[in-house]
Amino acid sequence: MHYHKYFKGEKIFLQNSIYEGIYLLIKGSIKISLNTSIDEMHNSMTYLTFSLNNFNDYISGFKTDELTQLNLNNCLLNQNKEMKYLYSKKDDYDLMTIKEYNIIGTNEAYEHQTELYNFTAECISDSAVLYFFPKKYLNILLSK
Repeated sequence: MHYHKYFKGEKIFLQNSIYEGIYLLIKGSIKISLNTSIDEMHNSMTYLTFSLNNFNDYISGFKTDELTQLNLNNCLLNQNKEMKYLYSKKDDYDLMTIKEYNIIGTNEAYEHQTELYNFTAECISDSAVLYFFPKKYLNILLSK
């Protein structure tokens, strides 16, 4: 377990960086965000749903009707280049704020096949105190 103090604006982990373990937030506030386009947002939500379902074999969270509607929406967007640009432009989306005495980096935070973080975690309070558990030791700790 490693002790680390972060200051406002510092990133704890970045989206698409290698998953290294979990963090226990002892003091401060952390913002969880996602950099994506509106068109790609459904992929992120699928990964999140999959991760929350205990890493079972991959089954899409979308129903056939939803996929048909998604394709219909994409066809409509193709008619308007300006709208297409707005939906494909990447932007930062704030998902939640995590306050002290919480855990960051559990299974919803990374994609198990690539072992890359799905989101970015950033300190938004003046400072934040975290304890870091590397993933190789976390399995040992949880098995005991």
